[in-house]
Amino acid sequence: MIAEGKPVIIHTLEAFQANEGIDAILVVCLEDWIDRLREFAERFGISKLRWIVKNGENGQASARNGVFFLEGICKDDDIVIIHDAVRPLISDRMISDCLRVCREKGNACAAVRVCETVMLTDDDGVSGFKGIDRDTVVRVQTPQAYRFSTLLNGHRLALEQGIENAVYANTMLHDLGEKIYFSEGDPLNLKITVAEDMEILRSIIGLRGGTGR
Repeated sequence: MIAEGKPVIIHTLEAFQANEGIDAILVVCLEDWIDRLREFAERFGISKLRWIVKNGENGQASARNGVFFLEGICKDDDIVIIHDAVRPLISDRMISDCLRVCREKGNACAAVRVCETVMLTDDDGVSGFKGIDRDTVVRVQTPQAYRFSTLLNGHRLALEQGIENAVYANTMLHDLGEKIYFSEGDPLNLKITVAEDMEILRSIIGLRGGTGR
């Protein structure tokens, strides 16, 4: 996927390349794309990209591959940020706030308050529904940051307990009893999921003069 002459992942990596709090980058990648990603990183000057690791069978397994790879490289209290490559509009401010909250609380998960009315229904219709207080609801995004020891031990424990397909590290750790803290999210921190999202991305990047930030 290309936006303003760059692969989407390069827009994402540029945000972490530019942030002073980021020392090194690891990407978990489809095996067939590893060499191409290295070429992209060299072409676009992503010098912080240090490691590329083969993906797993799902999101949790892919994250686990990356975390297990870092064993012996990261110290227990090092901070590891996990981010969706398909969220290229991440801002420097979001990365920095995620790091800040993690330093203070032990973990951080980007989130935004829900502005719309949220309802529960049991039949996809209008009967039997009830409203949810939107002041108690947030939309979770990435980046998410954790102490390395928390991630490593969490993934090991999840395997022992048969937790194998958590959507994000925060849901996996929550299921293991960890309290999760929120950092600053952004409604424009778009996750590229369907074709229409690319049109939105290109429009935003165009309005920002060729950059996602």
